[in-house]
Amino acid sequence: MAITPRISEVGSFQFIKPGRNSDEPLTDQLARTTDSRLKAATNSSLQHSSSADDGTYREPVNRTLWQSDQSWTRFAGSLNDTEVINGVSPEGREQLVSASDSLNIPKNFRPGAVLTDLLERGVSQFSSTSGRYAYADDGVRPALAEVGNVRLKYGYQEETFSLKLTTHSGKQLTLNLTHQSGWGQNDDGRALEVDQWLVGFTLDESLSKEEQEEALQLASSLDKLARRYLANGMLDLENLGLDKLQQFSAVSLDLKGAGGESSDLLRIEYRNDDEQRSLNVLLHEDKLKLDLSKAGWAQLGTEAQRQDSLKEYLTLIEQSGERGNADKQQLDLMLDAFALLHKPEQHPQDLARQEQEQPPQTPTGIDVGFARSGLTALSGLADFSFSFQAQVSKPNPDAQRNNEKISFGLNFAQDTRGETGDAGSLAVEQTQAYQFKASFYEPLPWLELVDFSKQNYQYIETEARATEVTSLRYEDFTLQHASQQSQNEWHERRRTYVLGSLDSDVSEGDKNQDITNFTEAAILAEREQQQQLLDDLLGSRIPQPWQR
Repeated sequence: MAITPRISEVGSFQFIKPGRNSDEPLTDQLARTTDSRLKAATNSSLQHSSSADDGTYREPVNRTLWQSDQSWTRFAGSLNDTEVINGVSPEGREQLVSASDSLNIPKNFRPGAVLTDLLERGVSQFSSTSGRYAYADDGVRPALAEVGNVRLKYGYQEETFSLKLTTHSGKQLTLNLTHQSGWGQNDDGRALEVDQWLVGFTLDESLSKEEQEEALQLASSLDKLARRYLANGMLDLENLGLDKLQQFSAVSLDLKGAGGESSDLLRIEYRNDDEQRSLNVLLHEDKLKLDLSKAGWAQLGTEAQRQDSLKEYLTLIEQSGERGNADKQQLDLMLDAFALLHKPEQHPQDLARQEQEQPPQTPTGIDVGFARSGLTALSGLADFSFSFQAQVSKPNPDAQRNNEKISFGLNFAQDTRGETGDAGSLAVEQTQAYQFKASFYEPLPWLELVDFSKQNYQYIETEARATEVTSLRYEDFTLQHASQQSQNEWHERRRTYVLGSLDSDVSEGDKNQDITNFTEAAILAEREQQQQLLDDLLGSRIPQPWQR
């Protein structure tokens, strides 16, 4: 006998009229979907044929549709002579539907390629929705001729990218790219497997030749950035080439993947105008903020000083990362960001040549060449502030260790002030400050990994502070006072736990303060043209937080 199914046991189905000579029960003429749980009894004398010739039921057919809907507005100047003669409108819309993959729909996430294409087409506004849509044709409703509004509901994933550029003249460009995949519903409620791309683009004014070339140069680096971040959540800031941008005063970029490390939002904000340069980065909830002043009294230093101090600060960042157990991604980001913002906008050789030809000048243009020797005690770097705060985590599940955490914070800055009075008078004071604090875990010496299950580990807390103040005072073209005040303090505590019990608690640290009067040394170095004498006396031009 035939089995009569319950409605809950059947997927979508249709009724097919029995053939003229058919004696089969009506219940056995239900067209089953592939996911139906209905099965015929093994001892039934009725056999269901899958042949289309018997006309008893129909299997659903999987179908795929490719669709593209684009609208655009082009700048009038982007139309070629033929298009102008033929009266081509700068505005247009194109809607295409195909049963084959012939619409050039993207296969991977390439925001740079999208930007390049739109810039080369001279587009001022552009929007598109395109993709691949798969569905089961059950025969109840007509096959889809086009896809309407899709509402994504199941297994939904999304990759997003946004870019905003601002030129020095105020022109603004925005690009938004979204890749969506998953299961959704069409307007008629039909289930669809969706793989679609959304693009939005605006440019409020046509770019100049130089601006266009620089935007295309930036676009060439975006695909590599997106590919690497979406694959493993890694960022290579240096390869983005922000320091090479001369036409754009601001760049803002957001990138977010669909899973894994790339599901964290990556945000980069860069500004470079006449007065300052700044960089903000959000990477896996780690926050970096760096500001640099292009004007001010710090510019009295030389290019050689700048290069030496830059190397010392990069070394200090490496030492801080090592002492605070920063990972490679965090360390690379700090190093790349600091080096990026301190790159000169002119070639170092050109700067050195200018220094030889021109004496140092105050921000108001007063010649202070008489102070050249004493000014070499300054760092040579532009004034700046640097801050890096890593995401705080608490991996130890033991409630009694709730105060433990993995953390890393690094802050340092420089501020230079000065004044002039009568001819030959000058006063300059440069202050550099450093602050560092971190906490982390290490395995026991005889273990390879930290063992929270048995509470076998070492917990380290470390911090350091340092300041350095350099003061110069000239009267009647003569150095009257030159000094350097430095102080530093550091502390580290290491607690060792074996099977949950405190086995050892060791602390160490140091605190120092020093004042160096180098007035006579500076005068002697200038008189005998022996700059090395002053360099040997002062040593480093930046704070030394771990000096004993």
